[in-house]
Amino acid sequence: MARRFSSNRSGGGINVIMGVVIAAVLVLAVVAVWGPIKENYRTNSINSGTANYNAGEIADQMGMEFEDFLNYYDLTAEDGITEKSDVNEVADKMTLENMSQFYWGVELTDEVFAEFKADQGIGEDVAKDTKDADVKDKYNQYQSAKQAEAAASEAPAEDTAADDAAAADVSGDTAAETGETTDTGAEEAEAAATEAAAE
Repeated sequence: MARRFSSNRSGGGINVIMGVVIAAVLVLAVVAVWGPIKENYRTNSINSGTANYNAGEIADQMGMEFEDFLNYYDLTAEDGITEKSDVNEVADKMTLENMSQFYWGVELTDEVFAEFKADQGIGEDVAKDTKDADVKDKYNQYQSAKQAEAAASEAPAEDTAADDAAAADVSGDTAAETGETTDTGAEEAEAAATEAAAE
């Protein structure tokens, strides 16, 4: 008797291969679109103010290699600036002279520097080569002193206004009392005149 072999073969191996191919295609599709999606998200975050440019992006926008960017603004590896450093971290490590070039694109002349110091209330201990982070500390001290001075000058003015209001109330009460006294005196005089006429 001859053996009968089934002509139906298991499709398990083909299904596994198809599953692997489909998974690979999906992974490649995600990888292909992830870069633009991520870049678009980053751009939107920067435009909305929830994120800042980093040093590498700024260097790219300026058409510089990252090392050239560091050299241009006198930044070194000791400053701890990397391509991923936030623009605020970069600015803190810059001198005032470089900050002027970086943010406003102008040279920090002696005249402009003197105006800047006068405007910010910063003393002679700040020079063009002072790091921005140190200047911020001095500026914060100046602002605190200025606010305390403003609060002190406003307090006496408020006290004077309160004193004036209290004095007005006292004057009004006195006038009212005087008016009552005057009215009472007039009534008594009138009563006396009426009694005299009756007699």
